[in-house]
Amino acid sequence: MKLDRINLAIEKMEERIRNFQQELKDLREKKIVVENSNFVKIVRKYEVTEQELLQALELLKNKRKDMRKVIETEEKKKEMERDVNHEV
Repeated sequence: MKLDRINLAIEKMEERIRNFQQELKDLREKKIVVENSNFVKIVRKYEVTEQELLQALELLKNKRKDMRKVIETEEKKKEMERDVNHEV
C-alpha cells in the first residue's frame, strides 16, 4: 500500500516535471520570437538594407576581434608587471 502511494507520487512528480520542461521550452521559444521581432524593428527604424546590415555586422565582428587582442595584450602586460613587482 505504502509503495503504491510512493509510486503514484513519483508519477505525479514526473508529470509535473514534464509540464515544467515543456513550459520552459515554450518560454525560450517565445523569447527568441520577441528578440527577433526587436531586431527587425531596429533594422527597420534605421532603414538599413540587408547588405548594409551584413557589412556592419562583419565590421563589428572584426572590431571585436581586434579589441579582444588589445585587451589580452594589456592583461598580459599587467600580469608581467605584477610578476616583476613581486620579484623585487
